[in-house]
Amino acid sequence: MPAYPKSIRLAVSIGVFGVIPVLFFALAIWAAIEEDVVAVDFTYAFLPAAEDVLAGRSPYAEPMVLRYLYTPVLAWLVTPLTLVPLEVGQGLFSVLALFALAASLWLLGVRDWRVYGIVLLWTPVISGFQSANVTFFLCVLAALAWRHRDAPWLPGLWIGLSLALKPILWPLGVWLVFTGRLRSLGLATGLAALSILLVLPYQSLGAFADVLSEHTRTRELESQSLFALLSVIGVPGAVAVGVWLGVAGVGLYLARRSFAGCVICALLLAPLVWLHYFTLLVVPMAIAGAPLWVWATPVVGWLIPSETIEPSGTALMLGLVAVVGLFTMRSAVRRPRSDSS
Repeated sequence: MPAYPKSIRLAVSIGVFGVIPVLFFALAIWAAIEEDVVAVDFTYAFLPAAEDVLAGRSPYAEPMVLRYLYTPVLAWLVTPLTLVPLEVGQGLFSVLALFALAASLWLLGVRDWRVYGIVLLWTPVISGFQSANVTFFLCVLAALAWRHRDAPWLPGLWIGLSLALKPILWPLGVWLVFTGRLRSLGLATGLAALSILLVLPYQSLGAFADVLSEHTRTRELESQSLFALLSVIGVPGAVAVGVWLGVAGVGLYLARRSFAGCVICALLLAPLVWLHYFTLLVVPMAIAGAPLWVWATPVVGWLIPSETIEPSGTALMLGLVAVVGLFTMRSAVRRPRSDSS
């Protein structure tokens, strides 16, 4: 085959990994703006909660659109954006979230510019940007915890802050235990506990737990969890729970000393899994030094018609988790101290 000039190969790379992802991402966001479904979580949950806490009201009152299901920490962090017009707040929060995702890749050592372009094509990333959720911020906190893994306290600080925002990354506490980072474990646990106690001025802990449980029960079959997939295809409830917890539990045991593996297990153990949660896969992929083709696998998420309870869509996303998990395990075998040191 003829060898193409370097300039042509560069132009093709810029088009495929730069121009096309940016244009596609822009078109997806433009469509969300046209349908008035941009920054949904920020607009209908985070911002009203921030306004409530500033006014001395409970952020846990019955909502008109979305219910605020986080500790007050997130509401307090959003309060500065109550001072600007809604459209400005939406834009600032969304851009900050996208910056956090890019910072995550940089902190984790990703220097191949093509990866940044490919990630813009991920359906979980577009979903996360469109909803303006906290998932991107969890990515950067996990990246900081990994980056500072050899410090005595900093991993606990970053993991604790992630738990205060949203407890999905709790399996990283298992990593702290089995790698002997007990001071960080204590700090992370303390910060998580403190964030929960901050609920008390607004609502009892029992009532808060009841709201979370009710939300999980009513939405669990709509999510993209392993339990939801098994239930939708007809597996009896008790069997579905057993298989889900069994698979996730075995995975967590095998990954107990692996930072990347514990992040993957967080997706398996979450009772509710929405499309943007899969953005967290950037963390194990970056740590494992994934090649370009692995970074490209989530692009097949565009085969999913929508974020619904379609079994094929859920199976596809969980299959991507399995691909990343297997690659991470393979990388850990080649570099056995990479995830635990």
